[in-house]
Formats: sequence, C-alpha cells, structure tokens
Amino acid sequence: MRALPLRALLLVPILTAAIASPRPAAVLSGTVTDAATGEPIHAANVTVIGTALGAATDAQGRFEITDGPVGTVDVRVTAVGFAGRVERGVVLRDGTPARLDVRLTAAEIEVVVADRGAARGTEMHMPGTPRRTAPGAPPPVAAPMGREIGATSAEAGGDAVMRSRSEADTDDGERAAPRPRRTPPRSQTRAGVLTAGDIDDGLNWDRFLSYSERAVQRGSSLRDLRLDDRLTLRILDLDGRPIAGARVRIDAEGGRGAGLTTEAGTDGRLALFPRYDFGVGTERLEISVTAPGGRGTARTETVDVRRLRGDAQRTIRLRTRAERPQALDLAVVLDVTGSMGDEHRYLTDEFENIIAQARRRYPDADLRFALVAYRDHGDDFVVRRWDFTRSEREMRSRLAQLSAGGGGDMPEAMDEALDALLELDWRTGTAARIAFVVADAPPHANRLSETLAAVREARARGLRLYPLAASGVDATAEHILRTAAVLTQGRYLWLTDDSGVGNAHGEPRVPCYDVQTVDQLVARVIESELAGRRIEADPQDIVRTVGNPVSGVCASEAVSQQSTPRRSTGGLGYD
Repeated sequence: MRALPLRALLLVPILTAAIASPRPAAVLSGTVTDAATGEPIHAANVTVIGTALGAATDAQGRFEITDGPVGTVDVRVTAVGFAGRVERGVVLRDGTPARLDVRLTAAEIEVVVADRGAARGTEMHMPGTPRRTAPGAPPPVAAPMGREIGATSAEAGGDAVMRSRSEADTDDGERAAPRPRRTPPRSQTRAGVLTAGDIDDGLNWDRFLSYSERAVQRGSSLRDLRLDDRLTLRILDLDGRPIAGARVRIDAEGGRGAGLTTEAGTDGRLALFPRYDFGVGTERLEISVTAPGGRGTARTETVDVRRLRGDAQRTIRLRTRAERPQALDLAVVLDVTGSMGDEHRYLTDEFENIIAQARRRYPDADLRFALVAYRDHGDDFVVRRWDFTRSEREMRSRLAQLSAGGGGDMPEAMDEALDALLELDWRTGTAARIAFVVADAPPHANRLSETLAAVREARARGLRLYPLAASGVDATAEHILRTAAVLTQGRYLWLTDDSGVGNAHGEPRVPCYDVQTVDQLVARVIESELAGRRIEADPQDIVRTVGNPVSGVCASEAVSQQSTPRRSTGGLGYD
C-alpha cells in the first residue's frame, strides 16, 4: 500500500486543509515479478528508502509511486515468501516518469513446528506459566501449535510457520525488518493461528490521554478532540447488578444545547464526554434513566458539569431486576484491499471459526452475524453489506466470497464502511451489540469528520467497536481506531508477530498486555459482553505477556484502582 507523505498528514486537519507550496515531484512506476517464473507478484511492497513513500503491486505486479522526491534514491522491494531487494541509484526527474522493473527470487524457507505442549515457540515452555517480556521489547517470533512433535508442514495442516532463514542486516546498513511470511493457499490455512494483543484504554485512562496528546503533537488529525472530562455512569439494580441496555436520555444546558439518547452496555456502563458530546460551555446535564426499552419509572439526576474534576463517576440505581443478556448481534467490518492480502485468508478462517465457536459455546443465546466488506473509490467496489443472519453457514459463505485486492494508496473508505455498519438491522434493549473493525489503514483525511460522525452515531445506538489492527497499520490509523474504541467503550486489538503469519506488525506502545490467539481473544470479548463483566484470559491460553497487566489495568495503576472505585475493572456481573 502507498503511504501518504507525512507532510500531507500534518497539513490536513479535520475540517480545513492548508495548501502546501508547490515543489518538484516525480513519478516512479514499474513491475515486480518472480525471477524463476516471470509471473507477476501481487501485493509486493515498494518503498523509497528514507521517506514515507511506497506502493503495493496489483494483480499484474504493477506499482506506481507519485509525489516522489526529485533526485537519486534507493528503493526497497519486499514480498511475502521472496528475498527482499534494494535497487540503488534510481534517478527521479521532475515531469519525466521513471520506470523500475524488479525480479525477486524466492526466499529460503525454514519450517518450524512446535508441539501443543510448548507455548507456541521454539523453546519449551510449561503451560500455565506465561512467558513475560519487558515493555517495549521486540516480541519473539513463535510458531503456532503443530499437531505433534516432528510433524511436517503438510501434516501440520498450516500449523507450521514458514519464515526466512536469515534476518541479517541489509546491505544498505539498515537493520532489516522481520521477513514477510508466505501465506499458503486457502486449503492450507486454518483457524487458531493468528495471534493478537489488546488494550482497554478505558481502564488505563490517564495513559490513554497522554498517548492521545502525544499523537496530536506528532501531527494527528484528531487535534480538536477533547476527551479529558469523562463522566462514567454505572447503572445498577437494587442488588448491585448491571442493567444491560438501560435507556439513557441526556439533556444539556449550555454548549450546543443538543441532547443524546442512547443505551448503556451490557455491563451497565455509559461513558459521557460533555465537551465532545454537547459542546464547549456545557453547564449542566439532566440524566434520565429507565429500564431497557424505556420501561418503568425514570430515575433522573442533574450533574453540574462545572463541578466535575478529572475522571468522574456516578452510580444510578433503578427499581428493576437486571437480566442477563441472552442475545448478541456481532458484525465484522473487513478491509479487503490488497494490503490485507498477507493475512486475509487466515482472518477469514479465524472469523469462520469464531462464529462456529460462538454457536457451540452459547447454545442458549440468540446469536446473529453480519458482514461489511470495504475497499476504496476506484476499486471494483467500495462497500458490500450483508445484514444479520442467524445462519452460521450463510455467514461462512459470505466470508468465503471475499478476497483481498484493490487499494493502492494508504487511506481507504472506512467512513462509508461505518455508515454501512449503522444501516444494519441492530436490535435494541438487552442484546449485546459489537462490531470488529479489521483494518490496517485510516480513512481519507478529508473524510475524517464523516468517520467521527459515524462513530458518534454508533455510540448513540449503543454499539461497541472493537478495532483489530492488521499488519502495516500506521500511527494515524492507530489513533483513530483507539479513539473509536474508547468512545464506544470497546477495546483496541492488534495482530502480533507471534504467529509468524503475514508482514511485520506494528504493536502499539502500551506498557502491558497479553497475547493470545485471535479466536481465543475474540471469544473472550464475546463472553465478556454476554456476562456483563470483564472475563480474563485463561493462563494456558496466553502466548506472551508484556509488563504486568492486572485485570486489564497496567501495574502502576493497579494499586490506585483498589482505593479509587472510578477505576474499577467492571467486576460486576450476573454470576
């Protein structure tokens, strides 16, 4: 995929755009082919060393980089399963397109198989004693579980990790990124392979605010978003259990004067951000809460926003009996552009398996599944939407229809995908409503306002967004996705290198997290939503741990959490 120039990201705020002074720019185009067969290589990455410029090849192996620097540059070309190559001394001229045709040779592949008794790595590790690494340390490249010790790659049915034998320094003196892994044909992939970490920024609020401030200082377009006045409502019954789907109406005085009607999550929580929700200058909130569906007598409270300090919390109790959620609407929003090709088949298998698991693990729950696939303008489609179905077979068929392709530049049509998400036939009341947004690129800069408007509407609908960042996710996309998760009380998930699948992954700089397989992590998210409380990972399912997470809270905050109820990890539930 081709990254936008950094200066463009810095100069395009949310609602206005400054015009950069013109400068000479060059165009570089060409092809990437297999040296042995002459066949085009799809989804190869072509980057100009020392810049943020790059492109991914299309199905014919063609690429084009525009707005390149005039002069002599070095170009790096990489592709899954091939040895990388650096082309030196490429001359770019203003007004005269340059051409570069590159032939790559297949990388020498080492097959590593670890048995189920190991912690998905090359060293033996006892189950139940997760491996820990220091914050910020590079993750070990660990193999997924093989079927048995000594199994061949064919016998392992895709469990084996295929990786380049050498990750030595490149010949231009830079340290090479981990080699891309070859993605086998669909018939050789299987679920339970991809690995991911997650962070609940809502439980680590001060850290998130610090991260967001630094992102803005580095040029994030979310500079006008103020979220440091969070007010969390906890809506409980008289026995102290969370009321899932409680109807909440807020009327604001001052500010924009606009109100908000929404529903609390299955954990009985609703996070409000007075400046973001109702505008600067908001003075009071009149909060009216009723049972799910608006039933019963409303409980009304008035909050003086001017008296709130920092991260505040209010508990509202209703004279009703809380009910455990028995219904789940789960939507998958999937970026299917070419840059997702290295992991698309695995992701498809993972979600097919997750849906099957959900049906088996929650036989009494009313489960429905929906799918939104998106690319970008200029591709063969922008958005495709399949509404909710109770049929596992139908959902699997929908996923199987998709393949990665198109794209070619960094931003994609995320805003239109989120609009399509809102058009689905979501249920209301006590049903859990969650969407996994699988992406590796941000929305277009001039569509950021529309993206945030869709997130705002998702909040009003009581939807929880769980972004799953794939390989290649950049700082801009991370900030937008983490903010969307915070606003909707979801979590930020990201794929890691532990599986050995796909290109190198950009892990966020968070001080603590656990790594699990994607299917186990998503299953835990579903279970948490249906239980109305956070469900922790089984220690034997943890592949790797960074820092010291305690119920989702990084260790330095765990002590203050014990004496400060507003930092509760949501231990309430229906059990």
